[in-house]
Amino acid sequence: MIDCETSRNTPAGTCPSSLSVRLPLDEDILHQANHSEYPIIFRYNEDNHAPVSNRGLRQQMLIALDVKHTQNWYLLIQQNSEQKSWTKQDEETFYKICLRITNMLSRYLLTERLSRSENLLKQAQKLGNLGNWSWNPANNRISWSDEVYSIYGRKRHNYTPDFISYFQCVFEEDGNRLNLIKDIQSGTSHAYKISHRIRTPDNAIRWVHEQCVGVYDNTGRLIEVNGIVQDITEAHNKKEREVHNNKMDAIGQLTSGIAHDFGNFMTVARGNLELLSARLSRQTKIDHEDLELLEDAYSAVNDSVELTKQLLAFSRKKSIAPVYLNVKETINKFRKLFVNTLGDTINLEINIDDKLPDILVDPSQFESTLLNLIINARNAMPAGGQIEISAQVRPTDASQDIIHNEDHDLGSNNVCIYVKDNGKGMSNDVLKRAIEPFYTTAINQGTGLGLSMVYGFMKQSRGQLVIRSTQGKGTTVQMYFPIYSGTSSNKSRDITVNALRNVQATILVVEDRQSVRQFAIRCLKSNGINILEAENATVARDLLKLNHVDLLFTDIVMPGESDGHDLANWASHEYPDLKILLTTAMESEKVRPSRRPHRFPLLPKPYSKTELIDKISGFFAP
Repeated sequence: MIDCETSRNTPAGTCPSSLSVRLPLDEDILHQANHSEYPIIFRYNEDNHAPVSNRGLRQQMLIALDVKHTQNWYLLIQQNSEQKSWTKQDEETFYKICLRITNMLSRYLLTERLSRSENLLKQAQKLGNLGNWSWNPANNRISWSDEVYSIYGRKRHNYTPDFISYFQCVFEEDGNRLNLIKDIQSGTSHAYKISHRIRTPDNAIRWVHEQCVGVYDNTGRLIEVNGIVQDITEAHNKKEREVHNNKMDAIGQLTSGIAHDFGNFMTVARGNLELLSARLSRQTKIDHEDLELLEDAYSAVNDSVELTKQLLAFSRKKSIAPVYLNVKETINKFRKLFVNTLGDTINLEINIDDKLPDILVDPSQFESTLLNLIINARNAMPAGGQIEISAQVRPTDASQDIIHNEDHDLGSNNVCIYVKDNGKGMSNDVLKRAIEPFYTTAINQGTGLGLSMVYGFMKQSRGQLVIRSTQGKGTTVQMYFPIYSGTSSNKSRDITVNALRNVQATILVVEDRQSVRQFAIRCLKSNGINILEAENATVARDLLKLNHVDLLFTDIVMPGESDGHDLANWASHEYPDLKILLTTAMESEKVRPSRRPHRFPLLPKPYSKTELIDKISGFFAP
């Protein structure tokens, strides 16, 4: 038996056999065989010479096999002896053998194609995390493909699926799936699509998408149900994170706008109360009730200022001044405060690696974040318990748990700081909303902004926040910070000057809100201080060109084509000796250089008279 390739690579007149023997066959002979249903006989004698390659050949019989394949197959028999010629019976026997071989070869090639198709199907299902299943209602048996076994975490050799366990409701919210298969059984519906959760033997939760269709006979009786199931866990988790991040960004935009305006209002309110208090203190006759009213108002304003800072921290629009911070020194410095906050019934354990790299964060926000986590952990343990603060270098976590920030690449390793408690923990529903502003499960306790501030702080610090919690076992909040090469703590010298005494200078105050601008001017009034004011960057530029100005004090967020950054950059270029101080309650992240602090010093809003004077007097300190 020989097979001849139909491709152009096979030389004309030759045919590779199944034993890789090349036989010279005339192209005309092959053409005759291809167009004949029966064997073709060729006899050679003195008048009809045998092929040169086989001069001893006396006769040969050739037939093309009717096999659907990319190659042409032939059955060839040759006779080299001087025996008698083949009879009609010999030809019939050869033809019958040909039919049998054709059937055998066709079945073999079909089996080979089916096997290849099955392997390709398995590969496709594995690549797509997609498996197929079939249920026979007559015997109640379910058959799974290999990928379904893989999705459900089962092994074919030790597990047999059945109808009850397969359609059993794992979660109450997914109970509708059983009703859908019952509808197919009754004929109410012939197919369904549903996404639901499954629980694997190792107690892992996976999301799958399932589709199936019922097959019915002519009488409407259900014969079988065929379906597919696809593991969509990764896609589902990614979608949930996107929805969550979009929701938090939308809330952040709303809160940042409110907090920005509120910050300006509180700057005026707190500052003027401070000025009024100073004036009353200089009077000889003071009504104590008036002072109490003033103190109550001042206290309320301070509470509002703190709320504003929390809202800005959540929305990630609070201006920060990051420096390289030694984690161990900072945490140990606040150990006593943490212990006093926790009380006698809660034990605090601190474990910090000695060679931990410094992290680039705003110190005050980092301290507030730790304190918020300590307070949250304390509130979760009313009867007492254990809290652990740990910090170490870890490989970057690729967890599928709820990760509230994946905007930044941390690299292969990071600094992980976590606060762990053994309190009452959180349910999944509570955990999903844990960082939403004003969301709290505590009655008459807190504002619900604690974890929101932590979330905003981690966003601005280019880190990641992971929250893991189990009801009845406790909560672990992990903060991942990027590692920067060649970092060390930047211990700057604090300069504090209580007044602008003996300072002769011209200060330009740039602020679009008149009430805020007037408050700053009132604070800076002094014998030697000359004050200029402008409501936008354009007016400020004109004043800088016409006057000698020693210090520019400008808001960042202002209407017009130029903001405070643009003004400061232009002014520093035109007047290199000019001192510049920025202020803002909110700053758009898109104008911020990434991974480095402000180029110019910053005074966050809302600020007090004391904070403003101390900041500006530092520029003129000897």
